Amino acid sequence: MKKLSIVLFILTLAVLGCTKGTEEKAAEKAIETATGKKVEADLSDGSVKLKSEDGTFEMTSGDSAELPEGFPKDVYVYENASIQMAMDMPHGMSVGLHTSDGVRKVSDAYKKAMEKEGWKKFSATDAGDSYHLVYGKEQEDRMAQITIAREDDKTVIALSISRKQ
Repeated sequence: MKKLSIVLFILTLAVLGCTKGTEEKAAEKAIETATGKKVEADLSDGSVKLKSEDGTFEMTSGDSAELPEGFPKDVYVYENASIQMAMDMPHGMSVGLHTSDGVRKVSDAYKKAMEKEGWKKFSATDAGDSYHLVYGKEQEDRMAQITIAREDDKTVIALSISRKQ
């Protein structure tokens, strides 16, 4: 929960558009206070980059968002969707996408594509207007969580991929 609060704090600063350099210093101080670890923050070019002894966290959003470098080729990215947000963290990656296609069409595509790539389905929750899918590759100690939900006139897809720690 503490990490989520930190990320939300940083994003709020970036959205508010504080004076150049001010948001980086505020973010560094907040994270150092919350975690007890020294970090370097860079909030330029529509992205958030944090570096610490634990690794690097990078996030892009909006027009500058693209798949993180090294995004796994065996994780399906819905073809008729635009990337809205991407995060690369020390132990995983997350991507947020939007599409005008319906929830069922998107979830059916994910089920077919992930299993074709050798992912084992651990769980699937169908709530009608949303789906939550969990896949794993136990031999590689990786997990993929996919949430698909309707929001206003679009379908939102949230992909989270965890890597071996």
